[in-house]
Amino acid sequence: MIEVETSTNPERPCVLRLSGDLDLAAAAPVRAAIDDLPLHAQTTLLLDLRDVPFCDSCGLTLLLQTKRVVEAAGATLVLRDPTPQLKGVLQLTCLWEHFVVA
Repeated sequence: MIEVETSTNPERPCVLRLSGDLDLAAAAPVRAAIDDLPLHAQTTLLLDLRDVPFCDSCGLTLLLQTKRVVEAAGATLVLRDPTPQLKGVLQLTCLWEHFVVA
């Protein structure tokens, strides 16, 4: 089960904080939260991953889809504080270099 917390402020980056496993069950609530964000050119979306202890192939697909949606809106996606496990999965799959990480 994943918890999604959204924070938007016109003067700061949008923040989407995820807590829980990034897997098939997380896909629908995360996509719904992203669809509700006011993404446009000059927007930065910080995807806060500090509380994501697990990520499977569905989670990786979700991250890639999120990147495409955000960039299609002219915005920038930044992965914030990925856990060592998530960082390892991204590096192992050679996806690490496709994301901006802070």
